[in-house]
Amino acid sequence: MSAVVSCDHRQNNFYRISICLFASILFVCDSFTDWRDFNYRDLRLLRNNRSSIESENDDYDRLNERTRTVLSRSTSEDSITSLTTHSKEEEEQEEQKEQEKKKKKKVGKTTLESFDVEKISNARLEPNKENLKFIFIEGFIDREKLREILRDFPRALDSTTLANKKNVEKKDVVKTGQVRGAYKQLLNDVESDLFRDYVGSKLGISLKGWFNRVSLRGACDPNPCGGLDSIHVDHVAKAVSVLIYLNEDELDRTDFHGGDLLFLKSKKSLDDENVVARIPSYNGNIVAFRNFRNVKGQKEAIHGLREFRGLRRAVQVNWCKTKTCQ
Repeated sequence: MSAVVSCDHRQNNFYRISICLFASILFVCDSFTDWRDFNYRDLRLLRNNRSSIESENDDYDRLNERTRTVLSRSTSEDSITSLTTHSKEEEEQEEQKEQEKKKKKKVGKTTLESFDVEKISNARLEPNKENLKFIFIEGFIDREKLREILRDFPRALDSTTLANKKNVEKKDVVKTGQVRGAYKQLLNDVESDLFRDYVGSKLGISLKGWFNRVSLRGACDPNPCGGLDSIHVDHVAKAVSVLIYLNEDELDRTDFHGGDLLFLKSKKSLDDENVVARIPSYNGNIVAFRNFRNVKGQKEAIHGLREFRGLRRAVQVNWCKTKTCQ
């Protein structure tokens, strides 16, 4: 009986142990399944998070790329705008320089060393009953420039050797070696094409191709100038005559006005009744007139001066058909 009980008891213990072992195995398997599921879920979550992060990173990269593109475009546009602005500024500067050059060129075309020829263009033809065609410009040579010219005035012209000739040729004065400085420049200016063209344009005649002659005046002493013998009309070969007077002060302050050029109605006298116009012959004044001698329908320019003794400095310019231009 006891033996039977013990055997049964051992058998029961075996069953208990088997059940416990089986239960343990089931627990372990179940735990492993839960752990595996947990790991799978975590892995999927991590993968999803990684994908999300990668997606966000891609979005961020795309955003950065777009930002860089926009900035690049903006910078490029700013650069282009800057270049365009700079280019426009350069164009404006160049245009301004060109305008300045044109202005300088224009100034160069209208201004000579001794005088401004634009004064001739602005002058008017002097009205007169005799229909003489002439202009008169007071102070054609500025006072300071006139003083410079007088400082360089050839002293040879103050002597009777040269000055009492009817026409003192430029070449005769040049031979003395005294033509220099501002006086020399004056002679160059009156021989220029620019001066010629302005004078001709104002008097209504093209002087291009005509011969230019310059003669000089300095003194009417000891032999006086003027009087009835001075009344004349210029040689038929002369188309235009110009006189520039270089005395700084008035020649004769009396009512007689000795030494001043007079345009006359006739060759009969120098009386006031016969005077068409008087030209104050000093102060850098200029007179230019047409010589209509032997031209049908035009009044010849009769002129002369009343007697004068002393310094009477002037430059005379003529444009003639012939080289002699007497």
